[in-house]
Amino acid sequence: MNPITVKLEDGGWTPALHQIAIEVIDSLINRPASALISDPKEHQITFQSVREKLSKKKYSTIEEWGNEIRLIFKKAKDTKEDLSIDVAEEFEIKFERKYQQIVELSHFKFKTATKRIVEDIDDLKEKYKDLE
Repeated sequence: MNPITVKLEDGGWTPALHQIAIEVIDSLINRPASALISDPKEHQITFQSVREKLSKKKYSTIEEWGNEIRLIFKKAKDTKEDLSIDVAEEFEIKFERKYQQIVELSHFKFKTATKRIVEDIDDLKEKYKDLE
């Protein structure tokens, strides 16, 4: 799967998308099995560390955030432990579904903005048509 690069206004997140992303990471953290693939004693990058960075708005793009989550899954799969692999794959499926929804929502904002700009241009053309 090729990740989609989505950079929002000034490289930031909308407040709504940011909140959705926090809810997604919280849903992963709150699952008891998350300790198998995201234990701070064994891993440098954990769901909790990603959540902290997300809360502090350290990710400039949705893709950057998604890639860091995917790194957790990759490292869990690299352990070659069956249980860790199973948990990582299950979590990854859930995450990717939510991630795609966030990406789609971010595109919706661009479509809305583009539509508004086109309408504004059409209004200006109509207003100044006599000057052409």
